[in-house]
Amino acid sequence: FVVAGWSWSTDGNVWGNHGGADSWVLRLDAAGDTLWTKCYGGSDWDEAYAILQTTDGGYIVAGGTGSTDGDVSGNHGDSDFWILRLDAAGDTLWTKCYGGSACDMVEDMQQTTDGGFVLAGQSSSTDGDVWGNHGDDDFWILRLDADGDTLWSKCYGGSGDDEASAIQQTSDGGFIVAGYSSSTDGDVQGNQGSYDYWV
Repeated sequence: FVVAGWSWSTDGNVWGNHGGADSWVLRLDAAGDTLWTKCYGGSDWDEAYAILQTTDGGYIVAGGTGSTDGDVSGNHGDSDFWILRLDAAGDTLWTKCYGGSACDMVEDMQQTTDGGFVLAGQSSSTDGDVWGNHGDDDFWILRLDADGDTLWSKCYGGSGDDEASAIQQTSDGGFIVAGYSSSTDGDVQGNQGSYDYWV
């Protein structure tokens, strides 16, 4: 198993904390015994929300960060999508921030059939890597190549709160995104009141 989250600890099973909450990844064997454990981050908060094993046997970790030092560079302000690409031993291959000057939070990701990645979350930014925001939080979908370079970036939503929770590549090469919305305008139609599932 591989497990990702975050930790404030500096003792016990946790070592190498950079300050505040660090992203913390554990690699376990079938009996739950630790094969390796590593912290990633900077002096502010760095939280891992999702991890996937990649086709080459390594891992990709998606989370959020408020740091601008340590393992984190290129933060655009407030919180950014923060992606770490790890090898099978947990050593960093690359790490990148994506976002704007407001709050950008990744919720889910998938490796795509071409070896790249697709990320889904929400953004209230209107600058940096984010454009086309409809107001408040929008679904924010980011398509990356295998090296983490941006292929495309798009916002979907209305003037209310629209937050993506999950994304999957479909058999035709497209994507399906699920989340929730309080909008009644823009890309959102048929809201039944308050927050609806939005696909």
